[in-house]
Amino acid sequence: MSKKLYIGNLALTATEQILKEMFSRCGLVTNVKIPVDYRGRGQGFAFVEMSTVEAAAGAIAKFHGESYEGLALAVTVAKTTAARDFRRDLANKRNRGRNNSRSCKRPRYLEEPQGGAGEGGSAGRASPRLKNP
Repeated sequence: MSKKLYIGNLALTATEQILKEMFSRCGLVTNVKIPVDYRGRGQGFAFVEMSTVEAAAGAIAKFHGESYEGLALAVTVAKTTAARDFRRDLANKRNRGRNNSRSCKRPRYLEEPQGGAGEGGSAGRASPRLKNP
């Protein structure tokens, strides 16, 4: 088990200082990070790193489901970068062939006209398709 915790369903008014004080009841808090958007507002989740695995397990047991400003906190072990990368790679493998087959085809107006009677592929008519540039 990791010492880094993910806190989801967090009120937007929560600050790093409030989280540090709250989680310090279970053990020593070494780091608190609330990701913010371009306006400087929290995004509704945070990461708290505890000093020991036992302190992290105690924090999960104590705070998971506890109400904070009317919202039930979701406290779990944070996923490692490798786990996130694995899930992203899996999604990329699933979607690999979906759009590539359509986006790689040349538009019909850029295709060479098919052979037939006379120059341009049609008998006596001007071809509506353009030749390759």
